[in-house]
Order: sequence, then structure tokens, then C-alpha cells
Amino acid sequence: MKVFIAEESEKLRKRLIHMINRLTGLPVFGEEGDAHKTIQAIRQLKPDVVILSMQLSNGTALDVLKNIIIGKEDPEVILLVDQVHTMEPTHYKKYGIKQIFNKALQLEELVNALRKINDDHLENH
Repeated sequence: MKVFIAEESEKLRKRLIHMINRLTGLPVFGEEGDAHKTIQAIRQLKPDVVILSMQLSNGTALDVLKNIIIGKEDPEVILLVDQVHTMEPTHYKKYGIKQIFNKALQLEELVNALRKINDDHLENH
């Protein structure tokens, strides 16, 4: 399973990569902090899962989501937010987002969710 991380903070990206590799054994196939470069990388790499921060350089998660919906093979997206978001979770469902995590408080939960996604992916392939 291919994982891509889109997060503005390089320090947090490196922390996530380390946690994911250590706790799940999954490799991270790409990372980016810029919205435009994230869109290009996702189109090129075609990851199975994208961990997407709400705020990126030169744009937001919604900018990315509007540009990566490409059909049946859309990646599963896990949204990272800085704080509890005021926007209804149903707003994100139209973009296929099923899980939202607070990046300051819920990184371990995010990794556990990623582990579950991988287990489901292995069962289906």
C-alpha cells in the first residue's frame, strides 16, 4: 500500500514518516508541503492513502481534493487539522474523507487508522 503525506511542516512530516515506518512497517512513497506540488505528486504517484493537512503552502486541503478526484481509483484521504474544525464532517464526505484527526493530539490514532486501512487493503487484494 502506497502512502503519501501532504503537510506544510517539514518537522511534522518527518515525525509522521518515522511513526508510520516504525509502527506499521508501511513505506511512505512521497511527501510534500505545497498544495500545487501535492496535486502533481498525487497524480503521478497514485498513492492508496493520502494523509492531507488542512493547510498547505499555496493552498488548502480542499484545493487539493478538488483536483485529485480522478475516478474509481481515488486514494483514501485522511484529513489532518490543527484544531477541532467547525465545518461539518459531512462537508468532507463528498470528497471521500472518512477520517479527520487533530495533528497535535491524535497522531497515534491516525497511525492506528492507517494500520486498519492497510489490513483492509490486504484482505481485498
